[in-house]
Amino acid sequence: MFIANSNENALDLDGWKLRDRARNEFRLAGKVVGKGRLTVTMTEPTMPLSNDGGEVLLIDGEGVVRSQVAYGGFEVRAGGWVEFEQAEP
Repeated sequence: MFIANSNENALDLDGWKLRDRARNEFRLAGKVVGKGRLTVTMTEPTMPLSNDGGEVLLIDGEGVVRSQVAYGGFEVRAGGWVEFEQAEP
């Protein structure tokens, strides 16, 4: 999966995390360059995504949900992705 930055300035992901419906978390690290994106590879099984569908939240270092995505089992496929949309304020 990847996280995109639509701003001009780099975004530091220190303190940011992904959280699933079961409240499992995956801590993020690194920076996303301005107008760029960062590929996130989950190498640790801290947040296993369900093949039956689920929900993932992108949470910043202050605990604010910045984006979220819900996906159904019909969308799950090897090598595929589901895009996050910007959370409404």
